[in-house]
Amino acid sequence: MNRKKVTIKKIALSNSQLVCHPAALKSYHLSNKFRYQYLNQLNKLPLETIKQIQLLDPIHVVHQNELGNKKQFYFFSGWFWLLLCRELNINEVTIIIHQNIETTFIEEASWLYILVCEMKCMNRKVGLGQLSTMVNDAPNSVIKTILGDHYSYSSTTTIENISNESRDVLQGQVKNLSSLVNTKKSILDELLQET
Repeated sequence: MNRKKVTIKKIALSNSQLVCHPAALKSYHLSNKFRYQYLNQLNKLPLETIKQIQLLDPIHVVHQNELGNKKQFYFFSGWFWLLLCRELNINEVTIIIHQNIETTFIEEASWLYILVCEMKCMNRKVGLGQLSTMVNDAPNSVIKTILGDHYSYSSTTTIENISNESRDVLQGQVKNLSSLVNTKKSILDELLQET
């Protein structure tokens, strides 16, 4: 575990050069192969939403040196939103600068970053059902602000817009989630009755 000093900072992409750290290149290239799944939907999000998400998921870097009037940083985690910020001309990003860390930590952190991203959507049988629950439970004003053009007064249409999946697929996953929740609830009820 890295317990070295870190600094959180906002930087302007126009005044900085961010490149992938050599120890993170393999994981970075692999994650770029996965990005196609999300790009069409994410490009529709309001710029403010993307800025807020990037703020909550900052880019992890090590500071290298100065290149003329630009500061150079090597990133090894948090690059997903960096790429989208570049594509959408969002100039200001948040970074976490790590100091005095070993290359092995950088390599492990880069793979851990991908693992965490992929684990978030591992349960493909109920993922859209969980997203539907979130959209239904959150205040409409919040969802409308966050999702921008994806938003619809119908939560089903909102999920269709976000995922590009059909209504049938969504309804199947909502049904799977309900079944899973009911099964877990009945098991818990049985255990409570036994005590």
